[in-house]
Amino acid sequence: MGKNNLIVSLDVGTTKTRAIACDPAPDGFPNIVGLGIASTHGLTRGSIIDMEATTASIRACFEDLKQSLGHMPLATHLSVNGCNISSQIVRVETVVKQAKGAITHADIDHVLEMAHRASLPEDRQILMAFPVGFILDGTEGIRDPAGMYGNVLGAEVHMITGSVGPIRNLTSCVNAAELAVDGEITAQALAAAEAVLSEQEKQLGVVLVDIGGGTTDLALYTDGVPWHTASIPLGGLNITKDISYGLKLPQDVAEELKLQYATVSDGALDDETEIDAPGFYPGSWTMLRQRDLAMIVVARMEEILELIKDEIRRTGYFDVLPAGVVFTGGGSELHGFEELASAVLGLPVRQGVVPVMRGMNEYLCRAEFATSIGLTMYAARLQRARVRRPMSAALGSVAERLGSLMRPFIPMS
Repeated sequence: MGKNNLIVSLDVGTTKTRAIACDPAPDGFPNIVGLGIASTHGLTRGSIIDMEATTASIRACFEDLKQSLGHMPLATHLSVNGCNISSQIVRVETVVKQAKGAITHADIDHVLEMAHRASLPEDRQILMAFPVGFILDGTEGIRDPAGMYGNVLGAEVHMITGSVGPIRNLTSCVNAAELAVDGEITAQALAAAEAVLSEQEKQLGVVLVDIGGGTTDLALYTDGVPWHTASIPLGGLNITKDISYGLKLPQDVAEELKLQYATVSDGALDDETEIDAPGFYPGSWTMLRQRDLAMIVVARMEEILELIKDEIRRTGYFDVLPAGVVFTGGGSELHGFEELASAVLGLPVRQGVVPVMRGMNEYLCRAEFATSIGLTMYAARLQRARVRRPMSAALGSVAERLGSLMRPFIPMS
């Protein structure tokens, strides 16, 4: 295992910090060689409120990873959630300089540069950007205009942006833990999508929803590329807090009850089964019924699902999603969740399945690891692309400037 070739992914969630290391095998595909996990402190709803505590969480995670590797990695790929992540489609067009000649890579470079220069508020920064299609003399949906003839060349570019302050806070914590950020910062939903969505789903139309501890992140795909990303500031931790406040229990007890007994399945609201739970004071116990727990969990989960539904409707794609919604993240693992989600959303629903890679055990196949696994797969794919499928010099230079997530989507020469 070479230190220089090691791919490390870091997912700093609101409740857990996870790092996965893999070593690309001679065939270029990743082989997982290390896992680090630590509780996260200093974050709320995906945003840092205590930089020292967050740095300590990252450090603890990588100390755990070091036990597997025998050494401390120097750099990591990073995913983000929260950070007021949003997206927009930027459309630009330009008159081709040599109207009688074919479209060149220089022309494509120029129009993508125009998209990159699109004005953003000072408090926003581009996380990722990639073309979703080109337009030539009004004809839309062109994947590769090189070699075609026309006078006006346009491009539609999906810009994913985040708030400058929260992103810098996170990268500063990573740096303070004596780690460098390797490559671009990836939106969490796109990383999870890499792991659990099929190419057919992306082509037909699908929404990836990652229900994490502090946020719920979405990515809508159609025609093979993501068209919309968003983050909702609610997640599994809100359910835990609801249980704590509603049943007057310590938060750690509420979390344990959620993991062991929480269900949103049919009939849960009529379940009179009794559950004994420790109270706030030593030796004190609280008796509650399964229905009391279910009432709290169902109410919050229905709220989250309604917000997801509203977000999908805002995109205008609600009625053209044949592949429906694919869920991942620890918050989607509640018993009966798929049935409730299907009823609320009115769309086909399935639970995302994390693919098995070499070196993985059953524990890593859980939905909560979708982002970490997906980020690792994505980084490995980019590394293979650099070695095996180099882009043309012109397109490569644009990809570097707009963000290397463009690589899988820009046509190759």
